[in-house]
Amino acid sequence: MRDEQKTKQQLIEELATLRQSFSNLEKLISQQQAQQTVLQQQTQREKLIAQIAGRIRQSLDLTEILNTAVQEVQKFLQAERVFIYRFQADWSGVVTVESTADRITSILGQTITDSYFADDNRRKLYEQNRIQAIADIYTADLCACHVDLLANLEIRANLVVPILQDEQLWGLLVVNQCQKPRQWQQWEIDLMVQLATQVSIALQQSQLYQRTQHLWQREQALNRVIQSIRNCLDLETIFSTAVKEIAQLIQAQQAVIVQYLPQQQLWLHITEYRESPNLPTALGTSIPDVGNHVAKRLKRLEVVQLEDPSCCSDEINRQLAQTYGGAWLLIPLHFNSQIWGSLSLLRNRHSLPWHNEDIELGKTVADQLSIAIEQSTLLTQLQTELTQRQQAEAAVQQKQHFVQKIVETTPDIIYIYDLVEQRNVYINHQMVEILGYSSCAVQSMKEKVLPSLIHPDDINRINAHLQTFQTLQDEEVIEIEYRMKHANGQWHWLNSRECVFARDTNGLPVQILGTASDISERKKAELALWETQQHLQAILENSPAAIYLIDSQNKHILVNRSYANLLSTTPETLIGKSIYEVWSSEIADTFAKNNQQVFQENQAIEVEETATHAQEVRTYITIKFPLHNANGIPYAVCGISTDITERKQAQEKIHEQAALIDVATDAIMVHDLEKRILFWNRGAEYLYGWTTEESLGKKTDEFFCRAAASQLLEGLNNTIKTGSWQGELEQVTKSGREIIVASRWTLVQNQFGQTQSILIVNTDITEKKQLEQQFLRAQRLESIGTLASGMAHDLNNLLLPILMSLQLLEKKFSDPQTQPLLKILETNVQRGADLIKQVLSFAKGASSKRIILHLKHIVAEIQYIIQQTFPKSIEFTTELPLDLWPVYADPTQLQQVLMNLCINARDAMPYGGSLKISAANQFIDEFSAQKYFEAKVGYYVMVSVVDNGIGIAPEVLERIFEPFFTTKEIGKGTGLGLSTVMGIVKSYGGFINVESSVGQGSRFQIYFPAFTDTQQQPPLTHDYELLKGNGEVVLVVDDELSLLQITQTSLFNYNYQMLSANNGVDAISVYVEHKNQISAALIDLMMPDMDGIITIRTLQKINPHLKIIAMSGLATNEKIAEATSAGVKAFLPKPFTLSELLTTLSLLLNQEPIDKKINNDYI
Repeated sequence: MRDEQKTKQQLIEELATLRQSFSNLEKLISQQQAQQTVLQQQTQREKLIAQIAGRIRQSLDLTEILNTAVQEVQKFLQAERVFIYRFQADWSGVVTVESTADRITSILGQTITDSYFADDNRRKLYEQNRIQAIADIYTADLCACHVDLLANLEIRANLVVPILQDEQLWGLLVVNQCQKPRQWQQWEIDLMVQLATQVSIALQQSQLYQRTQHLWQREQALNRVIQSIRNCLDLETIFSTAVKEIAQLIQAQQAVIVQYLPQQQLWLHITEYRESPNLPTALGTSIPDVGNHVAKRLKRLEVVQLEDPSCCSDEINRQLAQTYGGAWLLIPLHFNSQIWGSLSLLRNRHSLPWHNEDIELGKTVADQLSIAIEQSTLLTQLQTELTQRQQAEAAVQQKQHFVQKIVETTPDIIYIYDLVEQRNVYINHQMVEILGYSSCAVQSMKEKVLPSLIHPDDINRINAHLQTFQTLQDEEVIEIEYRMKHANGQWHWLNSRECVFARDTNGLPVQILGTASDISERKKAELALWETQQHLQAILENSPAAIYLIDSQNKHILVNRSYANLLSTTPETLIGKSIYEVWSSEIADTFAKNNQQVFQENQAIEVEETATHAQEVRTYITIKFPLHNANGIPYAVCGISTDITERKQAQEKIHEQAALIDVATDAIMVHDLEKRILFWNRGAEYLYGWTTEESLGKKTDEFFCRAAASQLLEGLNNTIKTGSWQGELEQVTKSGREIIVASRWTLVQNQFGQTQSILIVNTDITEKKQLEQQFLRAQRLESIGTLASGMAHDLNNLLLPILMSLQLLEKKFSDPQTQPLLKILETNVQRGADLIKQVLSFAKGASSKRIILHLKHIVAEIQYIIQQTFPKSIEFTTELPLDLWPVYADPTQLQQVLMNLCINARDAMPYGGSLKISAANQFIDEFSAQKYFEAKVGYYVMVSVVDNGIGIAPEVLERIFEPFFTTKEIGKGTGLGLSTVMGIVKSYGGFINVESSVGQGSRFQIYFPAFTDTQQQPPLTHDYELLKGNGEVVLVVDDELSLLQITQTSLFNYNYQMLSANNGVDAISVYVEHKNQISAALIDLMMPDMDGIITIRTLQKINPHLKIIAMSGLATNEKIAEATSAGVKAFLPKPFTLSELLTTLSLLLNQEPIDKKINNDYI
């Protein structure tokens, strides 16, 4: 046992030792793996750095190197964004290269301003290789503005390493984690530091390459400038090449060649190069030399370098600095050690300052330009001397040639006349052109030249003219006009200008030089002008119109006698006077205003002006136009005023007459004998639809005449023969509407009695003709109505006693056998009364009795009638909802409405079709009410009658509700159906909407106000016990004895007393005798001797407070209205029931508002 325990204990110890060994082994393996990972990362970093360094050595493209670096780092670190941020001059920065992961916002190209780097002390920390590693911007110790800046760039974790160049901060290498925090590892920071070092190397390499390239480019540009100077002597070309090359070489935004002009004491900009056209140009600008300190230095051949010219000591250059701001470099250009000008270079404020290298290059170019200036100047001097010598030689030749050309080409005769020998020693060829003689022919005449050619009337003046040369000085020129004979025998006027040409040794003139111009045409023009002036003067003096000239100061230059007569003076006294001196200020102001308008607009105007003459205001039509001087400038206004006072008055009278014609409603026109329209008034426009412009010049036959040709010919012949004609014509308007006019024709003659035209006055009598037809139709209906009214009155009087007796019998015989019989009898009496009421409704417009009813019953009756009477080819259907609201209406009228619409639908489907009646509950709101005419907000029952017949044309649809309007044949329609429908519907406060398309059918929608409140129903009751009287006395007046008897019995049974009378006279007599006992009166309206209305009015005069109930078997609307105006408080149409009589009496005697409780439809 002891050995076994020992063995177990050893096993346990060994297991523990084994576990410890395994644990140590795992740790060792983990350490080796971590070391291997670190080693791999280091190897990868070194490989990455080596790759980037290799690319730097292989490539000189800095952008390519930087893009590759950020892409490799972003991929290697698996960062979401890596970018290089380059600082600007103001220490803001631009993201120049960037590499981002998917779905990360790019900030490439953005300008980012971080106020941290604007501080020199803080910036020096980065110049000392400060590194910023932020794992989370929200937990790091950052200011709020810095956190906002980073958050706006979607940065959560930020690693920033500076990029230095020549120990100066050039930019930043930045790694971002955008979506979550990141703890930056030391090896990651070391990698970024190494990469920043490689970027700095790449920058140095790129700058060295750019420097080398720049030096090579400068050398090439300088060679081009020198070559251009050697190959070209044109300064303008040399200057243009030089300013462009030097500006591009030293990165100047502007280069200018300025020439010094010592005589003007100015510096002139003659050649310019601008990097951008937006820069202000200096070309052509001149700068003063006096007081210019920069110019002083240039004249001493000094190079002037100004980093800020706005600080110059002189005002001239400070002013220039406002326009051409930046750094200036001005290098003198010289010639023979004297200043010639300057090469001026400008860099804007954001460029680098001038370096010695720039200055030396500028001086080199300036020296070459000075050489070119010297060469060009010497060449120009040589060319000038040669040109001057050639010009002097050419001038002599030109003068000789010029004189010869003048003599040969002048249009005048040039001659030399010898005073001693009295002959022409020289004459040019124009003698042939003007007078037809050759030079030889004139010279051969010798001393006979003047007697042979000069007009006899002018020879003495010529001789006197030649004597004046004896005292004439050499510089003097004299003229003379005379006539010479042409070779063809005609006389030509000449004008000679002559001077002394040669003198003898004694100084006496021996020869004269002259030029002679042909002035024959001028002489003719002068003669014509003189004649014209004479004509104009005659017109001025004899014209009835006032003619005048007024200058710009409103002074008279010229007036004629008619103008002077207006002022009762002479024309001579008005010359030079202002219009304000001779006219009133009001008239003068008007004249001056019109004159000023002519001067300003420089064109003629036509105005009406008024002036007072002989105490009378006269009206003138005035034409005013400008007169121009030789330069085309108006110097005066010419006015011609014609008195139109009488014509104006006549025109006003004509206008008044024309206005009266236009006011006339008749169509008035005038046409010539060929029926061509000459006048067309506004009444004609309204009647026929054609405007005056459309009508004038057209023939009447083209427009509206539909009368027989024989009738028109007869009218025309009668008018010409007798002077007038009248009759009725059928015509058609522009819209196609047929009309009938009463036409009256009158012959119009001119002042010589010759037939000129025909005046026609047409009056539209279409409606009159229609009314005549309607009146005849109405007379027939009225005859039928009168017959029906008489029958209805008698029948109602017969039915009333029966109806009241039946109600008494129902009270008396209550056994089950008798009651049904009495009920049947009462029902049939009521039907007879309803039938009579329908007849009256058609004949006389009897009042209706409204009840609460459901439309389904009316539609059922209509359906039965249609199925029995309409053709089988018409399919009839109905669609009525179960919850359809009731309406408060007369069943007979509703039946009439629907029946009229169904009959019209039947007539629209002669070959069959479908007809449907449907209904629906609808609420019309404010918006819907605006769509329908006369609609109001509320609840309605909409009944629709739809057919698929021939439809209704639009022009007919507008008139379908007009009384007596029908499209049916004569005898098939009265034109009252739809007008009756509209009248009934409007009486209920409803409205109708109609839709129709030709060939597709029609839809009539009738909107009846729905009955939604049962408390508004008339409280008719059959509880007779509630309607008993209190012994009141009632006067009953009727000519029917049976009615008096049954009424007396009925009133007695219900505690009323009754007095009776069978006509109006008896009624007044009975009332006068018992007026203190009578409480009410029941009076029939239709009685012999004295009718009910007169009786009622007589009783009202006796006692205005008497309560009267009217009754009639002819209950027309007119009767009810007449009874109401006579003072009736209630109305009972015969036959009425005992219940209606008792209820009316009870309410009337108890002062109830009858019109609100009952009989609302009767009062």
